[in-house]
Amino acid sequence: MTSGPGKLALKTFTGHKRITVDYQSTNKHIVNVRRAFLETIDLSTSRARQANHVLSQAAYRMQYANNFSALTHTLTGHSGKVMAAKFLGEPTKVISGSHDRTLKIWDLRSRMCTETKFAGSSCNDLVTSDGAGSTIISGHFDKRIRFWDIRTEMSANHIMLQGKVTSLDLSRDSNYLLACVRDDTIQLIDLRMNNIVRSFSHESFKVGCDWSRAAFGPGGRLLSVGAADGAAYVWNTHSGRLEAVLKDHTSAVTAVSWHPQSGLLASVDRGKRAVIWGDL
Repeated sequence: MTSGPGKLALKTFTGHKRITVDYQSTNKHIVNVRRAFLETIDLSTSRARQANHVLSQAAYRMQYANNFSALTHTLTGHSGKVMAAKFLGEPTKVISGSHDRTLKIWDLRSRMCTETKFAGSSCNDLVTSDGAGSTIISGHFDKRIRFWDIRTEMSANHIMLQGKVTSLDLSRDSNYLLACVRDDTIQLIDLRMNNIVRSFSHESFKVGCDWSRAAFGPGGRLLSVGAADGAAYVWNTHSGRLEAVLKDHTSAVTAVSWHPQSGLLASVDRGKRAVIWGDL
């Protein structure tokens, strides 16, 4: 289950400082998170298309840009670190989740926060579960996954887990939700029933930080997540089998991301090192 044929580290990069958290569906805009602000970037220019892998990152402010050198405005409102942001079905609306225990909806045309939802607990991640962006799912420090209707002020319902929720990821068909939990498990939730259908764990697997990111593979058959021991773990979502333990990092792996068409996997660690793994 360690790195071997077909599971080799192909490329290693160091020194990353910025995190991209969402692409708009047209692939013309991105929203990024950094410690001090939230940015959205327009990728419609040829220059941006050529460099759309060079991105930034959010916390107390949101910034909007139409290329990589000119930010057109800054939006303020959160009083704590912004940990996640997603487009709400269109490039002019964004939702962000913060350690100030709120979710905020932003209109990029008016440069205003149009709505604040009070979650009562620090938000570590969020996803939107339909193309229109009307349903929001957020993961929190109080061990709850909350479900929101954009048209209502309060969360509609929640699922209680056994530890802090560090990340969420949605399957392509929007039927399944992946939750990374601080009790050193990954939970697979069927959103059609709001039930946990499978739990993934291993004696060697320990979640490395409160913002550790797990991700579905492109077809939903695999999932991956980084661990405190510097490895990226890969499970089969159908059988629950641990398929691989990918070892090349020397510090805790905090996030992973799959290529949308192939089996290539990227992992990053707390030492600012990124590794790209061969086809899984």
